[in-house]
Amino acid sequence: MFKIGIIAPYRAQSDLIDKLMVSADIPKNIDIQVGTIHGFQGDECDIIISVFNPPPSISASLDMFLNKRNIINVSISRARDYICIVMPDDNTENVNNLKLIKRVEMLCKKGEFTISQSAEIEKIMWDSETYIEDNSFSTSHQMVNVYGEPERRYEIRSEEEAVDVQIHDEQGEN
Repeated sequence: MFKIGIIAPYRAQSDLIDKLMVSADIPKNIDIQVGTIHGFQGDECDIIISVFNPPPSISASLDMFLNKRNIINVSISRARDYICIVMPDDNTENVNNLKLIKRVEMLCKKGEFTISQSAEIEKIMWDSETYIEDNSFSTSHQMVNVYGEPERRYEIRSEEEAVDVQIHDEQGEN
């Protein structure tokens, strides 16, 4: 059994990734676990994908979750063979406030590494550099949602406390 772990810093992010994994066609000999950094303490996988998606406002405070050494350590030390790190690029506002993540990036660049932009990954996966944008519809969450024909393959409805994701197959069923 080949084990892949996907680590996200925040519960909402890991829950969203977990929901998206339901629609993936995963071979039987691959075990994919999705969770928060705290959920991966003491665990190990063949491949780890660490998702460093920051909160909307990136603070320089050492109390910010992604600026804590133990948090970053757990998220990058769970891989037996390979680690993939998804992080904001240098154009992200206040990205330099993520001191430890930028340090991890610097250390990665001293070894064997590859940097890919999301458009390149989408091109490899779906033969389109704008697949996610072209197939997603995002709006606010309403008190009552009435669903008709889907606008796009992925529908995301969000509010302060909740995110709903609907994934429709190619025929529009979910």
